[in-house]
Order: sequence, then structure tokens, then C-alpha cells
Amino acid sequence: MAQKIVLELKDKIAKERIDLKSAMTSAPVPAVSGGAAGDAVEALMVLGYSEDEAAAALAPLDKSLSAEELIKGGLKNLARL
Repeated sequence: MAQKIVLELKDKIAKERIDLKSAMTSAPVPAVSGGAAGDAVEALMVLGYSEDEAAAALAPLDKSLSAEELIKGGLKNLARL
């Protein structure tokens, strides 16, 4: 039973990674200026990500979130690749 669950989750995770990776590479990268989104991009850049990678990771997130929440969400999106 456990093996079946692991196999099902493995397939689901692989599909989600592919979907996220294609969405991040094909989506236009919005210009980010100032505010919480700008702070989040800068924080991700300090961690070694390019501006394009950081902006793409933040693109699907709600821009009304705090900088901290955007950074957490961006890191989660980047980790899925």
C-alpha cells in the first residue's frame, strides 16, 4: 500500500514540476519596481538567483502579500524546479 502511494505521489510531483518549470520559463517576466515585490526580488537576488529567475518565481504570487510572504513563496517556487 505504501509503495502505491509513493508511486502515485512521485508521478504527481513530477507533473507539477514540469508544469511549474514550463510556466516559469514561458511566462513574460514582469518588471518589478519597489514595494514588497521589489524587496522580494532583491532578497532572492542576494541569495544568488538572477533577477529574471526571481521575478518569474514571484509572478504567480499575489502581489498584495508582504515581502516576507513573497520571499517564502518565491523560494518554494524555485525549489520545485
